[in-house]
Amino acid sequence: KIDICIHVYPQKAISKLIQAAKIPVRIGTSHRIFHWRSCNKLVSIKRKNSDLHETQLDLQLLKPLGLKFSYTLAEIIPMRRFKDEFNISPEIKNKIRDLLNLNKFNLVLHPLTRGRHIEWPLEHYAELIKYLDPEVFNIFITGSEPEGQEIRPYLIQPFLNLNHLFDLTGKLALDQLIYFLTQIDGLICSSTGPIHLSAAFGKKTL
Repeated sequence: KIDICIHVYPQKAISKLIQAAKIPVRIGTSHRIFHWRSCNKLVSIKRKNSDLHETQLDLQLLKPLGLKFSYTLAEIIPMRRFKDEFNISPEIKNKIRDLLNLNKFNLVLHPLTRGRHIEWPLEHYAELIKYLDPEVFNIFITGSEPEGQEIRPYLIQPFLNLNHLFDLTGKLALDQLIYFLTQIDGLICSSTGPIHLSAAFGKKTL
Protein backbone atom coordinates (compact mmCIF):
# COMPACT_ATOMS: atom_id res chain seq x y z
CA LYS A 1 0.00 0.00 0.00
CA ILE A 2 2.94 2.32 -0.63
CA ASP A 3 2.38 5.04 -3.24
CA ILE A 4 5.93 6.25 -3.82
CA CYS A 5 9.36 4.67 -3.35
CA ILE A 6 12.55 6.70 -3.60
CA HIS A 7 15.75 4.66 -3.88
CA VAL A 8 18.16 6.92 -2.01
CA TYR A 9 20.48 3.96 -1.35
CA PRO A 10 20.21 1.74 -4.45
CA GLN A 11 20.03 -1.98 -3.77
CA LYS A 12 19.20 -4.40 -6.57
CA ALA A 13 17.20 -6.86 -4.44
CA ILE A 14 15.05 -4.09 -2.93
CA SER A 15 14.49 -2.57 -6.36
CA LYS A 16 13.11 -5.89 -7.58
CA LEU A 17 10.81 -6.19 -4.57
CA ILE A 18 9.48 -2.67 -5.05
CA GLN A 19 8.80 -3.42 -8.71
CA ALA A 20 7.09 -6.73 -7.87
CA ALA A 21 4.89 -4.93 -5.33
CA LYS A 22 3.69 -2.70 -8.20
CA ILE A 23 4.26 0.51 -6.29
CA PRO A 24 2.94 3.21 -8.67
CA VAL A 25 5.87 5.67 -8.49
CA ARG A 26 9.36 4.19 -8.27
CA ILE A 27 12.17 6.77 -8.36
CA GLY A 28 15.79 5.81 -8.85
CA THR A 29 19.04 7.03 -10.34
CA SER A 30 19.74 6.60 -14.03
CA HIS A 31 23.30 5.62 -13.10
CA ARG A 32 22.18 2.16 -11.90
CA ILE A 33 21.41 -0.17 -14.79
CA PHE A 34 19.01 -2.26 -12.67
CA HIS A 35 16.95 0.86 -12.07
CA TRP A 36 16.28 1.09 -15.82
CA ARG A 37 14.07 -1.97 -15.43
CA SER A 38 12.74 -1.64 -11.88
CA CYS A 39 12.00 2.11 -11.72
CA ASN A 40 9.61 4.20 -13.79
CA LYS A 41 11.12 7.58 -12.84
CA LEU A 42 14.85 8.08 -13.38
CA VAL A 43 16.99 11.02 -12.26
CA SER A 44 20.55 11.68 -13.38
CA ILE A 45 22.61 12.39 -10.24
CA LYS A 46 26.37 12.78 -10.42
CA ARG A 47 27.72 11.98 -6.96
CA LYS A 48 31.34 11.27 -7.85
CA ASN A 49 33.57 14.30 -7.27
CA SER A 50 30.53 16.42 -6.41
CA ASP A 51 31.00 19.38 -4.06
CA LEU A 52 27.39 19.09 -2.88
CA HIS A 53 26.39 17.76 0.54
CA GLU A 54 25.00 14.22 0.52
CA THR A 55 21.59 15.57 1.53
CA GLN A 56 21.57 17.97 -1.43
CA LEU A 57 22.26 15.04 -3.76
CA ASP A 58 19.58 12.87 -2.15
CA LEU A 59 16.96 15.61 -2.54
CA GLN A 60 17.60 15.70 -6.27
CA LEU A 61 15.61 12.44 -6.40
CA LEU A 62 12.48 14.47 -5.58
CA LYS A 63 12.50 16.13 -9.02
CA PRO A 64 9.91 13.69 -10.51
CA LEU A 65 7.50 14.80 -7.76
CA GLY A 66 7.57 18.35 -9.07
CA LEU A 67 10.08 19.73 -6.58
CA LYS A 68 13.07 21.73 -7.72
CA PHE A 69 16.31 19.94 -8.51
CA SER A 70 18.73 21.91 -6.36
CA TYR A 71 18.47 23.10 -2.75
CA THR A 72 21.00 25.12 -0.77
CA LEU A 73 22.02 23.96 2.70
CA ALA A 74 20.41 27.11 4.10
CA GLU A 75 17.11 25.91 2.62
CA ILE A 76 17.52 22.32 3.82
CA ILE A 77 18.35 22.97 7.49
CA PRO A 78 14.95 24.47 8.46
CA MET A 79 13.12 21.79 6.43
CA ARG A 80 14.50 19.13 8.75
CA ARG A 81 12.63 20.76 11.66
CA PHE A 82 15.15 19.60 14.26
CA LYS A 83 14.26 20.95 17.68
CA ASP A 84 16.63 21.42 20.58
CA GLU A 85 14.13 19.96 23.03
CA PHE A 86 15.59 17.16 25.13
CA ASN A 87 14.48 15.19 28.13
CA ILE A 88 17.54 16.16 30.11
CA SER A 89 17.50 17.49 33.65
CA PRO A 90 18.31 21.18 34.21
CA GLU A 91 21.27 20.04 36.32
CA ILE A 92 22.84 18.13 33.41
CA LYS A 93 22.11 20.99 31.01
CA ASN A 94 23.86 23.41 33.35
CA LYS A 95 26.87 21.10 33.65
CA ILE A 96 27.12 20.90 29.86
CA ARG A 97 26.80 24.67 29.47
CA ASP A 98 29.44 25.21 32.15
CA LEU A 99 31.94 23.42 29.90
CA LEU A 100 31.61 26.09 27.25
CA ASN A 101 33.61 29.29 27.04
CA LEU A 102 31.43 32.04 25.62
CA ASN A 103 34.50 34.11 24.76
CA LYS A 104 35.98 31.40 22.53
CA PHE A 105 35.00 29.18 19.60
CA ASN A 106 33.81 25.94 21.19
CA LEU A 107 35.03 23.21 18.84
CA VAL A 108 34.27 19.48 19.05
CA LEU A 109 36.61 16.90 17.53
CA HIS A 110 34.90 13.52 17.07
CA PRO A 111 37.67 11.43 15.47
CA LEU A 112 36.36 7.86 15.22
CA THR A 113 33.48 6.06 13.47
CA ARG A 114 33.80 2.54 14.90
CA GLY A 115 35.60 1.64 11.69
CA ARG A 116 32.50 2.22 9.56
CA HIS A 117 33.90 5.07 7.48
CA ILE A 118 37.19 6.54 6.34
CA GLU A 119 38.83 8.19 9.35
CA TRP A 120 41.35 11.02 9.44
CA PRO A 121 44.42 9.64 11.32
CA LEU A 122 44.60 10.53 15.01
CA GLU A 123 48.10 11.90 14.41
CA HIS A 124 46.57 14.54 12.14
CA TYR A 125 44.07 15.54 14.83
CA ALA A 126 47.02 15.90 17.19
CA GLU A 127 48.75 18.25 14.74
CA LEU A 128 45.51 20.20 14.39
CA ILE A 129 45.28 20.67 18.16
CA LYS A 130 48.81 22.13 18.13
CA TYR A 131 47.84 24.66 15.45
CA LEU A 132 44.61 25.86 17.08
CA ASP A 133 45.18 29.08 19.03
CA PRO A 134 44.27 28.50 22.72
CA GLU A 135 43.18 32.15 22.94
CA VAL A 136 40.58 31.50 20.24
CA PHE A 137 39.50 27.87 20.63
CA ASN A 138 37.99 25.72 23.37
CA ILE A 139 38.42 22.08 22.23
CA PHE A 140 36.37 19.02 23.21
CA ILE A 141 37.15 15.42 22.24
CA THR A 142 34.04 13.21 22.06
CA GLY A 143 33.35 9.53 21.47
CA SER A 144 32.36 6.38 23.31
CA GLU A 145 34.47 4.93 26.14
CA PRO A 146 36.03 2.24 23.89
CA GLU A 147 36.88 4.98 21.39
CA GLY A 148 38.29 7.06 24.22
CA GLN A 149 40.72 4.27 25.10
CA GLU A 150 42.02 4.43 21.55
CA ILE A 151 42.00 8.23 21.34
CA ARG A 152 43.58 9.25 24.67
CA PRO A 153 47.18 8.17 23.95
CA TYR A 154 47.17 10.46 20.89
CA LEU A 155 44.92 13.39 21.75
CA ILE A 156 44.72 13.63 25.54
CA GLN A 157 47.85 12.33 27.25
CA PRO A 158 50.30 14.37 25.10
CA PHE A 159 48.34 17.55 25.87
CA LEU A 160 47.69 17.28 29.61
CA ASN A 161 49.23 20.73 30.08
CA LEU A 162 46.55 22.39 27.93
CA ASN A 163 43.71 23.98 29.87
CA HIS A 164 41.57 24.55 26.76
CA LEU A 165 41.34 20.84 25.80
CA PHE A 166 38.70 18.60 27.39
CA ASP A 167 38.23 14.82 27.19
CA LEU A 168 34.52 13.99 27.00
CA THR A 169 34.95 10.48 25.62
CA GLY A 170 32.69 8.06 27.47
CA LYS A 171 31.22 10.86 29.58
CA LEU A 172 28.12 11.82 27.59
CA ALA A 173 25.07 9.65 27.02
CA LEU A 174 23.68 9.85 23.49
CA ASP A 175 20.95 12.36 24.32
CA GLN A 176 23.48 14.46 26.25
CA LEU A 177 25.88 14.42 23.28
CA ILE A 178 23.10 15.54 20.94
CA TYR A 179 22.18 18.36 23.33
CA PHE A 180 25.86 19.31 23.60
CA LEU A 181 26.02 19.63 19.80
CA THR A 182 23.23 22.23 19.94
CA GLN A 183 25.37 24.39 22.25
CA ILE A 184 28.77 24.34 20.52
CA ASP A 185 30.08 26.54 17.70
CA GLY A 186 31.57 23.92 15.38
CA LEU A 187 32.57 20.30 14.84
CA ILE A 188 35.17 18.36 12.87
CA CYS A 189 34.75 14.62 12.34
CA SER A 190 34.47 11.83 9.79
CA SER A 191 31.21 10.75 8.15
CA THR A 192 29.27 9.55 11.17
CA GLY A 193 26.20 10.54 13.22
CA PRO A 194 27.49 13.69 14.97
CA ILE A 195 28.49 15.34 11.70
CA HIS A 196 24.95 15.08 10.33
CA LEU A 197 23.43 16.30 13.61
CA SER A 198 25.83 19.24 13.82
CA ALA A 199 25.01 20.25 10.25
CA ALA A 200 21.29 19.88 10.94
CA PHE A 201 21.61 22.20 13.93
CA GLY A 202 23.24 24.79 11.68
CA LYS A 203 26.69 24.59 13.30
CA LYS A 204 29.94 25.10 11.40
CA THR A 205 30.66 21.52 10.37
CA LEU A 206 33.68 20.07 8.59
